[in-house]
Amino acid sequence: MIENISVNDEKGHFKHILSNVTDISRQILNERKVELALEKEQELNEMKTHFITMTSHEFRTPLSTILSSAELIKNYNKTVDKTKREKHLDKIKFSVEKLREKLTEFYIINQLEQNLLYNTPETIDLVELIKDTILITDAMGHQLVYEPTEEYQEVYLDIKLLKICLLNLLSYAVTCSPNKEVIEISSDKNKSGDIQISIKYKGIGKTENIKSHFMGQILNSQDIDLMKGGGFNYNMLQKIITLMEGNVSFESNKKQGTSFLMKF
Repeated sequence: MIENISVNDEKGHFKHILSNVTDISRQILNERKVELALEKEQELNEMKTHFITMTSHEFRTPLSTILSSAELIKNYNKTVDKTKREKHLDKIKFSVEKLREKLTEFYIINQLEQNLLYNTPETIDLVELIKDTILITDAMGHQLVYEPTEEYQEVYLDIKLLKICLLNLLSYAVTCSPNKEVIEISSDKNKSGDIQISIKYKGIGKTENIKSHFMGQILNSQDIDLMKGGGFNYNMLQKIITLMEGNVSFESNKKQGTSFLMKF
């Protein structure tokens, strides 16, 4: 910053200019650091608020299922009621598993917020993991069709982080797709060890503005009710996949629908 002062002689004629130069580059740098810190804090707060809102609703459904099934089981006290009891016990197990996955997701969000989340890969069967994830996804009448290129795909990835990414994308695909449409899931591992997982569906989410709303922002489609579990945090997804040393991309248009691709 430069301050100039005009100096005149005794008769008022211009004599010279006195300049005072102050280096404020460090101040500007510090101000920018503060701004970035505030932006990051705001972003994390938005992520947390969004996740809590969505999770609070998603807890209600499995808890209601557990309660109603437990009440009905009390009425099945005869031998002939064994099939009905087993049906409701399966519902309870399914609901408990969904709650467990949500609690794990909440824990990971909290760890991500505090920069305490680490990538801890292990050797797993990707095909089995995806099949297990599909089983606990609420398909809401849609067909979830999984076609791996091989029956067994050995990969070295963090099982908890990958499962959360898959659950988020599948839940979003279910909500964005027209009723009872097919959602295609595929996975592939090439000879060099590169892994690809794709999820395709006919819905498009945020119409023509999808890319500007996807990249680095919380996604809430205009034609989706968040309280029905229809939103997910793409920013969170990107951060988790980056932590796993991978990347995620998507393509979307009205004619072909939307496809997500995770690469590791």
